[in-house]
Amino acid sequence: MFDIGFWELALVALIGLVVLGPERLPSAVRLVARWLHAARSTLNNVKQELDRELQISELQQQLREAQTLQPTRPDSPPVADEPEAAEDAAMAQLRDAPPHAPVQPADPQEHKPS
Repeated sequence: MFDIGFWELALVALIGLVVLGPERLPSAVRLVARWLHAARSTLNNVKQELDRELQISELQQQLREAQTLQPTRPDSPPVADEPEAAEDAAMAQLRDAPPHAPVQPADPQEHKPS
């Protein structure tokens, strides 16, 4: 990433040892490591959030394209942009649907208890 070699790191460590001294150098290294870890985790969280938003926008765009390509039927409920509205419409359709006939086995002799 930064293309820092061994000798560059050794020089930075030597300067840190001279400036901070052997007593404060370990705590300074831990502090810098915590900052780097916090910055890296924040960057990863932002990246994950942006990826999630991109996926959501792509799915919404695909849904809009599918809605424009597929003709709507009069008996099907309109598809909403919000998942809660779509779920409510699906539940209402299930409540209004007539009950299904019981399923009969293909061969009644096959499923008799012995």
